[in-house]
Amino acid sequence: IISRSTIQNILKEGHKIKFFEKEVNQKDKREKFYKLSNEAAQTMQDWAYSQNSIFSSLNELIKR
Repeated sequence: IISRSTIQNILKEGHKIKFFEKEVNQKDKREKFYKLSNEAAQTMQDWAYSQNSIFSSLNELIKR
């Protein structure tokens, strides 16, 4: 579905713009762990609340 290089580029770019935090396994340097940064998690949460608000408003318009 998606190539390994595409995933690697997404992770590299996400880390570069501080969307992801990267942790390297000290026992096996080939292994890396990625997670959302605190700022990215807040951005995603704000976006989800915004989407919920938009769709709730649409739902109320449809009910009328």
